[in-house]
Amino acid sequence: MGEVVEISMLGNKLDIYAQLLRFLTDYINEDYTIQSIQAIDNWKYDNLVSLNSFSDISEVVKDKIICVTIKTKNKYIGISVEKNKNLFNVEGWINSNEEIKGREYDIFINTFVDTFKHNKSVKVCGIGKEIYVDFNLGVGQAIENAHNIDVWLINSDENINFRRIKQKVIYIQ
Repeated sequence: MGEVVEISMLGNKLDIYAQLLRFLTDYINEDYTIQSIQAIDNWKYDNLVSLNSFSDISEVVKDKIICVTIKTKNKYIGISVEKNKNLFNVEGWINSNEEIKGREYDIFINTFVDTFKHNKSVKVCGIGKEIYVDFNLGVGQAIENAHNIDVWLINSDENINFRRIKQKVIYIQ
């Protein structure tokens, strides 16, 4: 399997998870099946519960972490949603047999940016391979401590010291 391409977003509306999921499935452009929609109490998977549909997510996300896994012929797509105070931390990923790299990776990032660059409900978003972002630290600390981010997409309304960011920054207008 190739490196996992990951997106970590912090936003103020729950529907960004559906937008990210739609982007990932459209990008893959293959038939898929939903393998699971699950709710958990924490990342130890305590009190794992299977949900029947996406419509259940809005009720459960208040105090649970939601994990969605989708399978295509050769790829897995996943989304997790975790509420943090009044914000939503949404993470998405693609895991395939072939690494997304070079021109294909650039197209992926550019397509993502074109899709989300006007979405003001996204506060900040990091894109990369095998990334680490912890928004529980606060936006500034999350950016500073993040690993393997290739591009940040940041809402122009956010008050962030951009000079400390080493990666490419694109502003949500």
